[in-house]
Amino acid sequence: PTPRPPPPPPSSSQPPSSQAAAVPRAHKPKIHAQATSSSSDSGEMSGDKAALAAWSDSANWHYHMFYYARSDPRVWVPKRQRLFGMSTGATLNFAHTESWAFMTAVAAVCAWGL
Repeated sequence: PTPRPPPPPPSSSQPPSSQAAAVPRAHKPKIHAQATSSSSDSGEMSGDKAALAAWSDSANWHYHMFYYARSDPRVWVPKRQRLFGMSTGATLNFAHTESWAFMTAVAAVCAWGL
């Protein structure tokens, strides 16, 4: 491919506001999606195919609500229940110690309040 020639310089008859618009903008780098706690319509939080395969496997969902998958690096995963095609929240991946620590902290705060 041949490179594009530079744009012609703006003429002096144009107002200053249109001259600024003729200046090419700098290239913005793309930010790749990483595992976060937000959910998307497809139930996929990251581009990791192994995590999506583990999330889709029914054997990793105990009693249809407890998620346990060591192959999935995410601690928070979207729920499988859907409302109007969208995920209804997030649940913990109980294969990670961080999820058990979080549940212990929540139970301690609840017990402290009683």
